[in-house]
Amino acid sequence: MRRTAGLVLVVAVVLAGCSGVLDGGSSETTGPSTANETTSGERLAPGLTDAGVVNASALVVAHESVLGNQSFTRTTNATARTANGSVLVDTSSVVRVGPPGEGLDSVVEQRGSATSVATGGVPAHREVWTDGGPVFVNNTYANGTTRYERLPADASGRSGAVSGGVEYALEAYGPANTSVSERRSNGSTRYVVTSDTNGTTTGAESSLRLVVDERGVIHELRTETSPAGNTSSPLVRTAAFSGVGTTEVPERPAWVGTAMNRTAPNGTTTSG
Repeated sequence: MRRTAGLVLVVAVVLAGCSGVLDGGSSETTGPSTANETTSGERLAPGLTDAGVVNASALVVAHESVLGNQSFTRTTNATARTANGSVLVDTSSVVRVGPPGEGLDSVVEQRGSATSVATGGVPAHREVWTDGGPVFVNNTYANGTTRYERLPADASGRSGAVSGGVEYALEAYGPANTSVSERRSNGSTRYVVTSDTNGTTTGAESSLRLVVDERGVIHELRTETSPAGNTSSPLVRTAAFSGVGTTEVPERPAWVGTAMNRTAPNGTTTSG
């Protein structure tokens, strides 16, 4: 019981770092690839040296500055199980983002006892749409109930997709117990950062894998967290940013028309 409770705490703390309205494939190119250790003292990207992530805020700001005015796709996943195999959390999301004002479409699927899906506390299926105006949300619960929401414009939609939860995930990992390697593929450079620590604010053992380019764009992020004394059921979170500048502007989903008709500004409604 104590081990399960500890993992539930980690799940709650880590999910708190996700962007509220949205939650949370590799973008690596293919072809011949080489990997080399970087030399000491070298600055590789904003906030990143050969020693590791030395300034998470600077790295996130650089990431935001590149993605802020471009289209992209963000894919995330979070999974954790108890020691007996029961699902605590299994959450996945795909967010397609056009340039500012040209559409954002998010689809989130989640289940598991730690997410309160079974009790109706959170939706099992959640879709979000905005084109720079009001943010429309379509929540579907485990019992089939649908609840629509109309939120104020720019309610953490685009900004949450760009970097929601990223800085939070990086805060526990400094230069200690960190290695950085360089990967070149088809003329592009990626830095692969791996780190582990047992001194996070949750008292958990954690590991990090981060793939960053020279501009500071975070292409991949993976963290694995286990409560102290419990290594059988880690919480694994992944995020991937792909299609930067090439993701097609998402079209407005059909359900948005229904949401417009059934909600007033900042209002909600529920249907069976």
